[in-house]
Amino acid sequence: ILGLPDGRPIIGIVGCIGPEKGYIEFFRAISPLPRTFRVLLIGDTPSWVKPHPTEVVREAGWLNDTILRLQFVPEHLMPCVFGAIDAVALLYRQANASSGVLSWCREYGVPVLATDHGEIGAAVRRDRLGVTVDPDNTEEVRAGVTQLMSGRCSVLVSADRKSTRLNSSH
Repeated sequence: ILGLPDGRPIIGIVGCIGPEKGYIEFFRAISPLPRTFRVLLIGDTPSWVKPHPTEVVREAGWLNDTILRLQFVPEHLMPCVFGAIDAVALLYRQANASSGVLSWCREYGVPVLATDHGEIGAAVRRDRLGVTVDPDNTEEVRAGVTQLMSGRCSVLVSADRKSTRLNSSH
């Protein structure tokens, strides 16, 4: 349905794509990394967003390794999205009390790279859903992405796809 390529693992930035999602910091951090994984940017992108995600991806040198689906994704397609990706980046610039994306990650067992502040960071740490980082610390973000995309961190999902726990191999 989504037409995503097979092969390399995929880390996604999902939902309304704006600066508050931390995509600028994310691509700054991954810029020098080897292209052993792909990035999926998927979600509505308001016309006021500057710089546009495509510009940020191009400047980081990731245009050939990023799948851009910058349009609204209906809720009924979210299982397809979360079934196709291997991790999610939630590098919110402000502390958010909740995130629908985090709920989907929890339900589908997708590890999260999250901002280390606010309720989202607390939930990721408490429920052991992935890795938390300071989004302003490029090295920390890069190390978190490397950890998730190397398979050293995964969320196991029960048969009913509802309960999760982290299985970390380090």
